[in-house]
Amino acid sequence: MYNYGYFHDGRLPQRMEFGTRMWIEEGMIPGDFLQAIISHDLFKAVNYADGENIAALRDWVLFFHNEAPIGCHGKDALKEWKGLKDVDPREFKRIRSGEYGDPIHHSIKVVNVEGRNMG
Repeated sequence: MYNYGYFHDGRLPQRMEFGTRMWIEEGMIPGDFLQAIISHDLFKAVNYADGENIAALRDWVLFFHNEAPIGCHGKDALKEWKGLKDVDPREFKRIRSGEYGDPIHHSIKVVNVEGRNMG
């Protein structure tokens, strides 16, 4: 139902797809790292991330902002999101059309620990 291409083209670790799908589609609480990403808690995300997910932090942000449904991430999402069964399918079309604003795909600048621009 949703575009999970970020996992298939190598931007996000493929082993993380199942937990992400279960969260988005069913509202199943994922592991600590995904909970931190979902809650927009950068400090916890960095603390719980392995090397592969640290390298993919920018793509996690882009995935949730550009591909995931509104409401499945954010400060209160872990308490409020119940999965796609509670989302009006017409909302998907409005999100994809850009009605809520332009995607941020090219507007995020990520700098690594050494201060080098990564994108």
